[in-house]
Amino acid sequence: MLLDTDVLIDLEKRHPNALAWLSSLSALPSVCGFSALELKRGSKDLKELRKIETFLKPFPLFGQPTKTLTLLSISISRSEEHTSELQSRQYL
Repeated sequence: MLLDTDVLIDLEKRHPNALAWLSSLSALPSVCGFSALELKRGSKDLKELRKIETFLKPFPLFGQPTKTLTLLSISISRSEEHTSELQSRQYL
């Protein structure tokens, strides 16, 4: 079984229904590499990134993203942040 990003978010935020569902399983489900990357990419800062990495450690990882994909994701994220920053300055 693979966990979807939405389920991971609910688990990470410790929603009671998500935690109850997880505890009812006989085996820990896997996390898709892309979902892990999505979760990490959504972190606001280094502290939150470390918290997410700690949260993900117990889950088996399925389909680890390649280094190229990870770097591309980081590059896109930085580009989006820069564009957003420029847009907000434009309206000041």
